[in-house]
Amino acid sequence: ERIRKPQSGIGPGLKTKLYADAPNLFRLLPEQTRLDIVRRTLGPAGGWFTKDKLMKNVPLVLGCTTERAEARDGKVHLHLRWTDGKQQEIVADHVIAATGYKVNMERLKFLNPAIRSRVKTLQGSPVLSSNFESSVPNLHFVGIAAATSFGPVMRFAFGAGFTARKLAQSMHKSATKSPATLPASRVVTAAK
Repeated sequence: ERIRKPQSGIGPGLKTKLYADAPNLFRLLPEQTRLDIVRRTLGPAGGWFTKDKLMKNVPLVLGCTTERAEARDGKVHLHLRWTDGKQQEIVADHVIAATGYKVNMERLKFLNPAIRSRVKTLQGSPVLSSNFESSVPNLHFVGIAAATSFGPVMRFAFGAGFTARKLAQSMHKSATKSPATLPASRVVTAAK
């Protein structure tokens, strides 16, 4: 059983073990294969313990789109549209909208538009080098933004170890190749 379904930092199974332990190999897969794997593997989900607690205490509304939300009379009024086109209004005290997150460079408004436009993308995600660097020199992306390059492991805290090691190696090499220097006239020392 351990051979057929080995454990990894992100779950059981041979494929999952490969995704967790070999993100550099994942990068070498064909583009469409990587996209398909990331789309269908280990999507968002609560822990096994979440469902029972949630189902007992919180009504769930699934399979619809929030068209509009309004605050009226101290309540939240949600206007929903179901997949069959039917509309419904729900009134609640609190709302948690688990909408999911999809990487889209165009939505990263904190980046200068001139920089954003230079980042090569694949279905909205940045295309990254083996060191997490985008097509803009010295601009790196990690976490879920790196999933299309390095695999589903990037969605999990478990992927942070690999990411940190790769970035540290890359930055160390970069610093030793061209160490930062300042002219003596710009060096400030503390007065004694």
